[in-house]
Amino acid sequence: QVELEFGTATESAMVRGAKATTDMPAEVFASIDPSSHITLQTVSKHLADIGGITGLRTEVKSPAFLSILQNPSEERAMLTLLLLRESSMDWSPYLPYIRAFLDGAAQHIPSSWDPSTEEGRYRRTSLGDLKGGKALLTAVDELRNVIIDSYANMLPKALELFPQLLGVDELEVEGIREVYSLQKYVEMWLSIRSRSLEDG
Repeated sequence: QVELEFGTATESAMVRGAKATTDMPAEVFASIDPSSHITLQTVSKHLADIGGITGLRTEVKSPAFLSILQNPSEERAMLTLLLLRESSMDWSPYLPYIRAFLDGAAQHIPSSWDPSTEEGRYRRTSLGDLKGGKALLTAVDELRNVIIDSYANMLPKALELFPQLLGVDELEVEGIREVYSLQKYVEMWLSIRSRSLEDG
């Protein structure tokens, strides 16, 4: 929900994105309702509100939910898991953004390139052949290792503590592996990080 103010007049509309095609005069303002942001709070609330499932709401409000979120990096890890959960659903208001996130990550963020795949190896080799490319690859691998550590630290305890929130009861073992695969986690984590205004 976005409200645009033109002097004394205000118009409100639901939009998926906005772009200024000309310079905006000082009297024009755009404000975005915080509930429309993609944050840990909004996504967890959305999941908890689906169908009014009491168990989901209980997990979101539980001391355990807050106890594992001690810093921005842990909040980002949990948001990453929740968005992966959203991506597995038949419908979600976040799906267009999730797809855009992942498309951008796969194409433009080197740390998302999977070195175990042919395409990932080709991209990494091409980057390494550039001037200064070897140093870039070192930085790329360092960041990827940080994400892998984040995945290893957060996923097991999150699945154990929040089975309904993360859909454990609805997914078979193979489904869990698919939805919460390391590569998908890396891509989503990087997508969130690349759009974050906070460091961490």
